[in-house]
Parts: sequence; C-alpha cells; structure tokens
Amino acid sequence: MMKVWLAIILMCCVVVGCSNAGDPISDPSDQMEKQDGSLTATRQVGNYVLQLVATSEGEQLIHFRPSIKYVGEQTEHEIFHGVGLFDVDLHHDGESILPPRSSIDLGVTTVLKANEWYTKEYQIQLTQEQLRDIPMDEIQVVVEADFESEETGFDDKTRMILYLHEIQSD
Repeated sequence: MMKVWLAIILMCCVVVGCSNAGDPISDPSDQMEKQDGSLTATRQVGNYVLQLVATSEGEQLIHFRPSIKYVGEQTEHEIFHGVGLFDVDLHHDGESILPPRSSIDLGVTTVLKANEWYTKEYQIQLTQEQLRDIPMDEIQVVVEADFESEETGFDDKTRMILYLHEIQSD
C-alpha cells in the first residue's frame, strides 16, 4: 500500500512540475524600473544577473541592451558561448514574430569580471502589419544569455521574459 501512495505522490509531483513548463511567462524579471523613457529589468539565476535595458522610439523601433554580470566568488569567470551570447526575440503565442535568423555556434570565450556588466546592443524594428495584427499586451520580449562554464557544469541558460507594452507605455 505504501508503494502505491508513493507512486501516486510521485506522479502528482511530475504533473505539477510539468504544468508550468509551457507557461510563457515562467521566467519573469525580479525587478523592473522605468526612468527617462527606458525600462530596466533584471533577473538573477544562480551566480549570474541578467539585465535588459529597453528604450522605445515610437511604436516601431526598440533599442535593447542586454547585459550579464557574474556575482559569484571568483574575481574573473570564463564562459563559453556561440557568436551571439545574447538573444533578444519577440514572441506571440509562444512563437517568434521576427524573421528567421541564423546563428553560428562557434566557440567564443568571454571572461566576465566579478560584478561588472558585459553588454551588447540590439535594435528591433516592428512592421506596420505586426503592430496592426498583434495586441501589444500579448507580445513577449524574451532575452536569453546562452553559455557554458566550468563552475556550473557546462549547462547555463539565463532567461527573462517581459511584455512589450511594459516597455512602450509611460
């Protein structure tokens, strides 16, 4: 009888654990701050802090500045990644609304100095059709830093999701 209850509890844990796997906002920011027309969102995952500064120029053009910071105990921390450490994408109903992009998976090494931001710049131009066909409060901004490191067993992905209307509204 004990084995049956254990099996039932284990199955419930699996079902509950998997029920959030498809949740599109499962990686929200820890903190958001609006100032001078920009939104700054941060999220800490383990020894890394992911930050996104987003500024909108009108409805169509958005500037993104994703950053990552190592906050562990080492003074310098080496990570390995593809050509693009960061990916900024816009999703609606779990699918990207941006044209397909190619990525090169070359091994690039970057040394993160403790408590210093490593940053890149991106901009995304929305089309009139996207603005007309998709409600702004349904478009998600998905920012990821995908890398590997010796400290964490070579399997790191830091991800944060927020909504486009949070960037564009005052």
